[in-house]
Amino acid sequence: MHYSDSNSFIVMKHISILWIVLIGISCGLVNTKYQGSSVFANGYTQRNTQLNNQRPRSHKKPKPDLKQKFQSIEDSMFIRRLPPIFLPSQIPPAVSLFPKIPVKKDTIVLGHITLGLSNEYFVINARINDKDIQINKANPGSSSHIGFFFPVKTDDTIQVKKIYLIPGASNSEATGLFNTKNDEYKEIQEINMISSLTQSGYHLQALVPLSYTNIDPSQESFKMEINLKSHPSEAEQSLNVNVFGVNDIYKDYKKYGTTIIK
Repeated sequence: MHYSDSNSFIVMKHISILWIVLIGISCGLVNTKYQGSSVFANGYTQRNTQLNNQRPRSHKKPKPDLKQKFQSIEDSMFIRRLPPIFLPSQIPPAVSLFPKIPVKKDTIVLGHITLGLSNEYFVINARINDKDIQINKANPGSSSHIGFFFPVKTDDTIQVKKIYLIPGASNSEATGLFNTKNDEYKEIQEINMISSLTQSGYHLQALVPLSYTNIDPSQESFKMEINLKSHPSEAEQSLNVNVFGVNDIYKDYKKYGTTIIK
């Protein structure tokens, strides 16, 4: 009986050891399982992090600074379609939010011009530096002026429509002139224009009927060159500047700038 009890004790001991081993193995497997999941999760996270670091980041392009854009006009610019305007006095609130076109000769600023389209009018709002306003309506190219040149195809030839806006002076009213087919200059009777003197020159606002231009409001763009003659205070004499840099404004119409209608 004692021998049997001893054998039973040994068997029970082995069973206990076996249970301990099984429990240990079970715990080890569970731990290994969770460790494996943890490693997988960490590896997934790390791999995703690496992939994210490798992916090129999308950078939003900054919106163009329109004021900056108009500091250097090369071969194109844009003008806006405006709400209905019937009087020059209505131009400032409608146009003041749009960028101004600087007219420069090297570092000397001759003035700033803002343009637009409204109804059937070409809208001009300009502040020009001119300490010595010269008026010559018979020869507007030699006068203080803002000039607009539009190439127009007629039959097989190209005619350049010219508009000269001459500011008012102490003894003269502001005048708008256009060239006929014989290249004679006549007043634009339908123009609505005002001009006032400022400390540095003059402020001119005008509504020019589109029939004197090549502008078709249904199109997205048109060709044009802008010419300005004035005598800024920084200059020793009058300066004559073409905004798009055309050398011969009367002949190089193919080099006129493209104006985009927005």
